[in-house]
Amino acid sequence: GNGLSFAAHARILGASEIVMIGSASRRSMAQRVGVTSYIDYRSESILDEIRSAGVQKVDIILDAVGKTGAVDNVLGLLRPGGTVAIYGIDDYGKLTVDVAGSGSTFTVWNGGYDEAETHGEVCEYYLAGELPSEIWYDNASTFELDKIALAFDSIGKRQSVKALINLG
Repeated sequence: GNGLSFAAHARILGASEIVMIGSASRRSMAQRVGVTSYIDYRSESILDEIRSAGVQKVDIILDAVGKTGAVDNVLGLLRPGGTVAIYGIDDYGKLTVDVAGSGSTFTVWNGGYDEAETHGEVCEYYLAGELPSEIWYDNASTFELDKIALAFDSIGKRQSVKALINLG
């Protein structure tokens, strides 16, 4: 869900090319939020696929998962002076980046992420129809609070990106 959110916001803010690497099951969702090139993370030739899509260099690499080695696989695409940002926490505390893979100087964004500070903007984008909640939530399918385990199961099985819980 975070990767889809970052891609959607990149589109809203005017990014012309948005390349996303992720699960094949999320390709159509990514295209709905404006991703221009989508690569399955299980691909043996991620760089080749990105380059065959016409992308030679990128300004920002954002790792929404935080897996060791993920950034290393694409660091060679970063423009000189570009930025690497790691949002995900899968390998929190032990994540490394092989800086030699870049071939040039780049910035690592480590300024923190305060989701609360962007809440107002997100609400404005939603109300303006620029962030359709249906990408993340099936608004027709809610889970009663006593069935919350089913909601977690749905997310775990990747049947849902996020789940709506009826607290009433």
